[in-house]
Amino acid sequence: MMKVNVCLEMSQKPIQSFPRLHSHLGVSSLVSHAGYIWSTGRDGTLRRYQLNHNGPNFLSYLSADKLPMEWGARVLVGPHGVLVLGFLEHLCVLWDPIQSRLVLEVECGGGHRSWDYHVNLSFQLTLVFIKDKQVHLSHHDLKQLVRLPLKAGLHSKALNCARLVPGRCSLLVSGSEDTTVRVTAVDGGLDSAVMRGHISSVRAVAVCLMDPQRTLVVSGGGRAELRV
Repeated sequence: MMKVNVCLEMSQKPIQSFPRLHSHLGVSSLVSHAGYIWSTGRDGTLRRYQLNHNGPNFLSYLSADKLPMEWGARVLVGPHGVLVLGFLEHLCVLWDPIQSRLVLEVECGGGHRSWDYHVNLSFQLTLVFIKDKQVHLSHHDLKQLVRLPLKAGLHSKALNCARLVPGRCSLLVSGSEDTTVRVTAVDGGLDSAVMRGHISSVRAVAVCLMDPQRTLVVSGGGRAELRV
C-alpha cells in the first residue's frame, strides 16, 4: 500500500490518510509501540506518528529519520525500543534508532531472496533466508546487541552549534552532523530530548523565550532547510 490510513471500526472508508509517505513503493512495515506508530518502506526512512484519541485528527505525523539502508523491511520491538530490520546491498542489517548505529550485519545476499524472521518473548531474534539453494538460520540475542552505554554521547557525529536556553542555563540546545537537534540538561538531571527531521546536517540553532512556560527553537541546516 502507498498510504497510511486511519479507519474507524466497522467503517469502510478511512477518516484520515497520509499518501505516499514512503514514495510510490509503499509501506513495508507498520508497528504500534509505547504510544507511537512507526512505519518503514523502500524510501530509506523510519517515520513516526502519534495517536490522538480525542481527535479531530486521530493520527499526527511527527518525524522522519533517514536510515543507513534503502529498504527498511520491518520494525521490531526490542528491549529498549524499536529496531529496524532491513537490507543494505548484500547484507541484512539491524539498526538501533536510539543509538543511531548498526548493531547487526548478516551476509545474506540481499533482500530479493526469500527470507523471514521471528522474535520471541526473550528478545531472541531468528533470521531465516535462502542462499545458494540452501536454508540458512541465524540466531541473535537482542539484549546483547542493543545494550545501552553507561554514558551516551551528546551526538553520534560532530557538533556544529549550541545555545543555552535563556533563563534556564542548565539546558543546552545543540545541532549536529547527525541531522538531529538535542535539548540536554547540563547538570544531568534530565534525559536528552531529540528533535529529528532535518534531511542534512544542522548548521545553526537559535533559542527564544516566549514566556516562562514556552521556548521557541529554530534550527537551520543544509539544503536551505529551516525548522521551528
